[in-house]
Amino acid sequence: MNINNCGFTDPQAQLSAALANKDIAQFQIALHNGAEANRLDERHTSIYEKALSTPGCRDFIEACIHHGSKVTYINKKLNKAAINYATDSRDPGNLEALLEHRPEKEFQVDRKYGQLTPLNSLAKNLTQENAPAVLACMRLLLSSGASPNIVDQGDFTPLHHVLRNRKVAEAQKQELVQLFVALPDLDIDSFRDGEVRRLLQAQFPELQLKQEGQTDAVIDAQTLHRTLRDGDDSRFEQQLAMFVQGVQDNQQNAHKEECYSLLQESIKRGNQNAFEAILATGMDISMEPVKTNEASLVELAVIWGNWQALQRLLDDPNLRLSPTARLFNAVIGRLDEAPYDNFDHSRCFELLLNSDRVDVNEADTGRQVPLFYAVKYRNTPAIQKLLKHGAYMGARSAFGTLPIQDIPPEVLEEHLDSCITTNGEKPGERNFEINFDFKNLMRQEKDLAVGNHPVTSQFHDEMAPIAFMAESKELRHLLQHPLISSFLFLKWHRLSVIFYLNFLFYSVFAASIITQTLLKFHESDQRHLTTIFGVLSWLGIAYLIVREVIQGLVSGARYFCSIINIMEVVLIVLCICSCVADDFDKETQRILAVSTILLVAMEFCLLVGSLPVLAISTHMLMLREVAGSFVKSFALYSIFVLTFSLCFYILFGQPVVEAGAKPTAEPAKDEKEDGGDFNNFTKPIETLIKTIVMLTGEFDAGSIKFTSIYTYLFFCCSCSS
Repeated sequence: MNINNCGFTDPQAQLSAALANKDIAQFQIALHNGAEANRLDERHTSIYEKALSTPGCRDFIEACIHHGSKVTYINKKLNKAAINYATDSRDPGNLEALLEHRPEKEFQVDRKYGQLTPLNSLAKNLTQENAPAVLACMRLLLSSGASPNIVDQGDFTPLHHVLRNRKVAEAQKQELVQLFVALPDLDIDSFRDGEVRRLLQAQFPELQLKQEGQTDAVIDAQTLHRTLRDGDDSRFEQQLAMFVQGVQDNQQNAHKEECYSLLQESIKRGNQNAFEAILATGMDISMEPVKTNEASLVELAVIWGNWQALQRLLDDPNLRLSPTARLFNAVIGRLDEAPYDNFDHSRCFELLLNSDRVDVNEADTGRQVPLFYAVKYRNTPAIQKLLKHGAYMGARSAFGTLPIQDIPPEVLEEHLDSCITTNGEKPGERNFEINFDFKNLMRQEKDLAVGNHPVTSQFHDEMAPIAFMAESKELRHLLQHPLISSFLFLKWHRLSVIFYLNFLFYSVFAASIITQTLLKFHESDQRHLTTIFGVLSWLGIAYLIVREVIQGLVSGARYFCSIINIMEVVLIVLCICSCVADDFDKETQRILAVSTILLVAMEFCLLVGSLPVLAISTHMLMLREVAGSFVKSFALYSIFVLTFSLCFYILFGQPVVEAGAKPTAEPAKDEKEDGGDFNNFTKPIETLIKTIVMLTGEFDAGSIKFTSIYTYLFFCCSCSS
């Protein structure tokens, strides 16, 4: 029985079979069904690697790239890049598919594998059969910026391998030689005592070659770039010295820009000797990039993972970091890339963590700190290291999210445990101490000034991570952790005086405003007493205004996001109106008085519920939660309340009039005694109130006039609801 079309085929196996059968349609279907082209098999080989190294697989390579495979892919086990796999295929189509999608940055067309660049590999494996394909591949590499002067472990250049090859026909070899000789930066004299020049003169005497040493006649920035790209450090240092000596005073600015470009190139190629040589010329490492929106030297070292250059820059006392530099954010997303040669993003990350120049809580334009990115990429080691170095857990992004909300609870708990240490003494000893480190609960922002200026710190918003723990079911148990509970205890110990004073002042105000309202409406003869409570009420209103203004200044726009704060503002307005209510009519005064007393009582209940006494706060918290649940539930059920109210009004609101009968002008006397219009649903607003009362369980069906079977059925439906 064939079940391949029944949905039971493994997409990964389907992907491998499609590549083996060169079936691009099935290959794309497998990728669409979730197959991963980068997944390594037991031989540490991926489908993407097989497609790159197999001739005639251009369409398969493009399909892999469109489904997430990177052009900068590197096999971490073999330290072999995608460009090296594509070179092994000797297929210009495969190579072109890769080069067409290469990024402008972070792509090395001369990346070595087995001490061979792609160009060297093609030249070394040149045969009579693959000569046309190798020629096309070499054209693609050279047009993409590959250097013709990089040597292999035997100090042979690609042209040198071509000239020494005796398996290729003369005509094909001549095409390859002409391809190289036409290059303006070709060096035929610097390696193996100029053997390339001698071979060219012997095999192709008709070629017009540059005179020996002609390329060194004029040392300009392009010459330095070519030498730097070739990797000849000693020659680069000589040319750089000649270049610096030949710079005139009126060319200093252009010289700085050219040296800055050389510094960037040396960082990208991981050439530390050239990097040090350029810095020795007196370059300002804090110089602004030549192009707008271009990365600085420090940012470039982080992006490429050049830890040696980064260490050299961070150790330089003249380094001035840009306020917009986001070094941590740039390196965290690249921590999963395998280290190679002089590039290692993990070591860059460690250098940034241990540097006093970089703030572990630096935020980008979206106010996302490095901890956000570590959580985003699910990099647990990075999360642990950032927390260990004081990353703040309560930093809010531009969307109001916190990094703590996606940190695994077990990782967070393990870190909280590590924040509790002892002084090394045995428990029970007199000098035994337990140390609590609250560095992750208090945000510390560094002022990265230039020179030896003191570092300033700001501490604010310490309760944000703890408040989120209280709201999260996954993290709520951490509130009982000794580190959190001790922090809350210390916080309450410092703020309890303010809380109790606020509770005392508000209690006096509540008693005063309520007493003054009662005395005013009862028109008491105690004028002095009314005046005293009136003065206390105004003092309480002034205190509330000052309290809310301070709270608004501290909270900013978040102040108006709280319903309690809005209620307190309304309370202040109503209290003021209640105190000056003499200018209003009696009905308005009653409404103001009732509303004021109700809000005063609600605010008092909230303050009582905040007392650190479980016997009191528990009941107040239950009341608050139950009231909130009731409001939410009633908001949903209000659809049925409104619907049944309209139905009752239509069915029972008007008496049924027989044909030819005259409607009565007034209801009967017994109807008035039974509730009149309220029980007969004659008014819409009274019908709504009656329906709400009925839904609470207060049924009074005796006054309802059932006129048909439909009215009975409808009433039964409303009762069951």
